[in-house]
Amino acid sequence: MKKVSIIIPCYNHAQFLEKAIQSCLDQSHQNIEVIIIDDGSTDNSIQVAKSFKDERILVIEQNNSGVGIARNRGIKQSKGEYLNFLDADDWIHLSKIEKQVAVLDQNPDMPMVLCDVEKIYASKISEDTYSVGDALGYNKQDLFCALVLGGFFPPHVPLVRKSSLLKAGLFDKNKSTGGTADYDLWLRISAHNGKAHYLDEKLAFYRILPNSMSKNEYMMNEGYKLCLKKIIQTHPERASEAMLAFRKEKDNLQEANRWLQSEIQSLKSQEETSLSATLLKNKHQNVYIWGAGAKGEEAYHYLRSLNVFPKAFIDSNLDKENQTKCGIKIIHSDKFLKRQKTLKKQPLVVVASMYAREILEGIEKSSNTHQNYTIYN
Repeated sequence: MKKVSIIIPCYNHAQFLEKAIQSCLDQSHQNIEVIIIDDGSTDNSIQVAKSFKDERILVIEQNNSGVGIARNRGIKQSKGEYLNFLDADDWIHLSKIEKQVAVLDQNPDMPMVLCDVEKIYASKISEDTYSVGDALGYNKQDLFCALVLGGFFPPHVPLVRKSSLLKAGLFDKNKSTGGTADYDLWLRISAHNGKAHYLDEKLAFYRILPNSMSKNEYMMNEGYKLCLKKIIQTHPERASEAMLAFRKEKDNLQEANRWLQSEIQSLKSQEETSLSATLLKNKHQNVYIWGAGAKGEEAYHYLRSLNVFPKAFIDSNLDKENQTKCGIKIIHSDKFLKRQKTLKKQPLVVVASMYAREILEGIEKSSNTHQNYTIYN
């Protein structure tokens, strides 16, 4: 069982550090070491770190030097074949290391394996639909291309092969990279070897705090630009490959969009033909339009093109009642439904609304019928 080194830099995160450390000690893969580098904290972070009595924990103290230097010190002290970087305010699922180790063991030429992440706001799971898989897009087979084209993930998502990291170099000590120092390192590792595997499981938990560097959009964008400028200078051929991948992806998206627009137009034509056939078959002249908005007006002009003259608009908005649109009256929906029940010959109602399905369901519940209703799209 290969050893994994989990490296936790910490600066004034005493309130979160215990959870981060415990998530490491609870791993189903037990052959780990947890290296905590206290980066000159002024709170009681160091006391929290030293409160754990586990021989797998190593606590290092240093003057405040920045997260890059703290992580690099942890790397130099590490004895594991695989590395996991964990910020002190985040934590990992108990099976994360085991599942990712299995992938790297089976793929000795692969530098890293990724997983999905759960964002946490104020101790609650975020409704944010962010997914590492979605961020990587269509280029999961070449992590370098995915990163250049906008893919990103928090530092504790990957499990990294230490030998691959050392080949690419340590974290950049330049503080101008700020919260993108990990992105810079992933670019350099994947420039040498873009192989990576993505586990579609949320095995990492990423806490979003009000003062998180990741929330400073300007600083993050400046950091990304600096990282990309560096990688283009050091690996121009790989950068060119990424640009070609982007062009191919763009062409694929344009082709998919043309197909989608064609399908939408085809469906619309079929629906219009169906509506036209309904009108002609039943020779309806007693026609109403449900929906006095822009779509209702569009339906009105379409019906007029078929030589059909709608009697009135129907709308549930009381403010529109007794007003006119296109020269015909607007009737409130409740009044129309009551009147409809008394009619021997039922009119045809063309529902012209983005909520057409919901409207028909409501009518069916209230009057147990909508056989003389048809939808205009």
